[in-house]
Amino acid sequence: MDNQSSPPRDRHRYVPATRTGNPDSLMSDSPSFRMRVDDTTEFMDNRTLVTGVVLSGVVRTGDEMFVLGGPQQLTVRVSGVEAFAKSIDFAEAGDRAGLILDGISVADFPSDAELSSTADGT
Repeated sequence: MDNQSSPPRDRHRYVPATRTGNPDSLMSDSPSFRMRVDDTTEFMDNRTLVTGVVLSGVVRTGDEMFVLGGPQQLTVRVSGVEAFAKSIDFAEAGDRAGLILDGISVADFPSDAELSSTADGT
């Protein structure tokens, strides 16, 4: 009997820092972008980095997103997409990613915040 075990699987997919190209063929069934925010970091230059796992869709630099889950709905623009501290062109469903948002504070994110490309989160 062969007792070889498979390598442990990381619960987050690895996203290469050099990813480029057209992700349209890789999108999940839902075309709208959704990401639950796990962590937030505010920088001195009035930018905020939010991290989490992309639940559906694709996000690129320049996309407009809605911050859902708080008392008021906020609209933000993505000024950068990162994975493992490297700038990437896009992030898609299943990716662990960081999004750099301009002009928004960490205090504006409730503990259960979600980013969505649609105002109703669908």
